[in-house]
Amino acid sequence: MINHRTTWEKSLSKGKIGEELFLNWLQQDYWEWDWEDVRSDPEYRRKDIDFVVFGYEPFTVDVKASYRGDGIIVIEEQSVVGKRSGWVYTSEADFFVFINIENGEMVWLQNDDEFKEWWEANKNKYPERFNSTNNGQWKSSYRKIPLNDLPAGQYEIRRFSTHKEKG
Repeated sequence: MINHRTTWEKSLSKGKIGEELFLNWLQQDYWEWDWEDVRSDPEYRRKDIDFVVFGYEPFTVDVKASYRGDGIIVIEEQSVVGKRSGWVYTSEADFFVFINIENGEMVWLQNDDEFKEWWEANKNKYPERFNSTNNGQWKSSYRKIPLNDLPAGQYEIRRFSTHKEKG
């Protein structure tokens, strides 16, 4: 059963908007750390990494434009149903950042061993849902996870304005 239909172009466009909002956030004057946009680097693309941030210790980020501010994140289980695992298994990023493209609210989720163990132990509590393009050529699966169900300290919500101040 298909739970959601979209077009490949619409899905990519929404992802790019989320990445650009995150880039805008990195470029704010108050940001003290250096960072690098690695979205066009094939090595990082294979690892599902969009940005490298050089903080106290460098860390990597995989941006997802699927957050709606409702306390639920969407985790892709299969990128192509029956053929390719979703980014929850393939991403080597240190953090997933789920961004609400309407207001800039971000959920930072640590992609570490604790999260992976939690995911394997709990994912089946949430129904697997399916996404397809209108013509059915591409089909993926995902699960909707309430933030409150994640292990304590595993995520953080941050906010920033999606509109530049006039001045």
